[in-house]
Amino acid sequence: RLMGLPMNLAGLIYKEFIYDLHVLADVPKGWSDYHNPPKDYTIRIAWDVHDAIPQAILLIATAPTGEAFVYDELFFEKHIGPNAELLKEKLAGRNVVDYLIDPKAVIESPVTGESILDELMNYDMWFEKGSKDMTLGIAKTREKLLERRPGSEMPTIWFAPTVTTLLYEISRYAYNPRTQKPVDKDDHMLENLRRLVLNGLQYVELTVDEDFDNRKRMHVGAAEDLLFK
Repeated sequence: RLMGLPMNLAGLIYKEFIYDLHVLADVPKGWSDYHNPPKDYTIRIAWDVHDAIPQAILLIATAPTGEAFVYDELFFEKHIGPNAELLKEKLAGRNVVDYLIDPKAVIESPVTGESILDELMNYDMWFEKGSKDMTLGIAKTREKLLERRPGSEMPTIWFAPTVTTLLYEISRYAYNPRTQKPVDKDDHMLENLRRLVLNGLQYVELTVDEDFDNRKRMHVGAAEDLLFK
């Protein structure tokens, strides 16, 4: 077998991913369930935009220890609104430092004149363009999977067993043996993962007097800049 795998995981890209090592066996201490990290964790979001299939959204939480947890995903609904409503509910009261989105989200609709980025601003979510650098993204994600905590064999990035779409993709994502390029299939959550890893997964301390309005204006300015690039 080749693209159906074995043949010692033929051309598999993320061979550094080890299910029994990287996937959580139990809900971490201090969490109420796999989808609910403590409120002081740093949260990052990435959104891969689609037309004909469900939107793909990935959430990563970083603990004060620096460990990152890929803890939730959305992959059920094609339309922007329902995804935005549910995401906003999930993020209420959390320290979200990065909202990354597929670069094509800045393209304006020929019908409405609005982009997906504009639509998401209506939900008070201020996304920025994520990186399109697939090669660097794959390399950095492989490095992250290999990274271990100092003096330990434990990884610095963990995956909840409930992020089933991502786990399916990462365990099968492979190079085309003819072109030596990644097969462009079943990689929606992986695109999100690459963008988030490239952007950095450090812990960011939540300040008590965070000025949300100033932060919102900063994101609006960044989003407006992107529209004119």
